[in-house]
Amino acid sequence: MNGLLKPLFSIKRNTYHYDIPIDIARSEIEGVFDESGSVFSSVDIYARFTGGYNFQMTSISSAATHGTNYRSILYGQIEKDSEGKTVISTNIESALSFKIIFCTSLGLALICFVASIIQLSLEAVWYGLGFGIAGPLVTTKLAAISDAGITERYEMFIDQKLQKLAR
Repeated sequence: MNGLLKPLFSIKRNTYHYDIPIDIARSEIEGVFDESGSVFSSVDIYARFTGGYNFQMTSISSAATHGTNYRSILYGQIEKDSEGKTVISTNIESALSFKIIFCTSLGLALICFVASIIQLSLEAVWYGLGFGIAGPLVTTKLAAISDAGITERYEMFIDQKLQKLAR
């Protein structure tokens, strides 16, 4: 069960090291952020600095979700180590909507099981199994895909650019 809950309820942490000064790294990241923010942009992320050397990224979703956010959020912190090299620590948090759907699915499964006991209905048992097994599995996998997507975008747009500068 821990393996099922881990992609959804844990924060994924990564650390990236670059052999460049921290101010150059920040200005390069700021350049990537200036190119972002449009569906038709080559950089398909929303990104901004939240203060000093901290930033936040989400991917742009063209899906019509009517205001519901199904995107994971990457929080980054740019630091300087003792040797003057840049270290970027990232934390990825799954979208709240996935967590709500996960809990709702388990709640519906419980309701179906209680209804099956009260009504002696085999059909309600099957619905309960469907909500209790398929709902959490699908939700967890979608959250893992969303987490992998924002990690991939960080590595594609920021990590590759900073790695080129470090060479």
